[in-house]
Amino acid sequence: MPNARLTMDVKNKLDCLINSLYKQYDTKNHEKIESALANVLKACSNTCLENGVPIKGKSNKLTMSSLWEIKHACEYVEKNLPEANTCEMYGFNSKIKSELNFLLKGVENRIKIEWEILNEGTRNNPTLRDGLMERLRDPIDGHVLGLTKNGALESNI
Repeated sequence: MPNARLTMDVKNKLDCLINSLYKQYDTKNHEKIESALANVLKACSNTCLENGVPIKGKSNKLTMSSLWEIKHACEYVEKNLPEANTCEMYGFNSKIKSELNFLLKGVENRIKIEWEILNEGTRNNPTLRDGLMERLRDPIDGHVLGLTKNGALESNI
């Protein structure tokens, strides 16, 4: 399993997104809740890899450097949701966890596909190979990691 840690900057920005979501949840303003939820989910998707996600109160966006970082972010957000103290909040947390699980499966599938392409089809295209290696690089230890079709972890080192 790759190193599941995130940089402190990424953790702080994810915490800001989670806090913002639950502040909006307390207001019961449906539009603001949906907007805050969308930002949390964008932070755990390819959107963050490609465009970044703005963080209220921060001067720079949250951006991810690889698919592994997105995978770690999904896991971090899921583990750091506030405890539900009402049935309504329990349902809200369940909805978020369901969405995060969906995103996590998508990222894992993307890792498997890109790993397969990297290992089979990039020998004659160094530009494609370099791009895939960056998308599959673990942000903490720098290793290029992939998942095989059966879910086993592989490294190119």
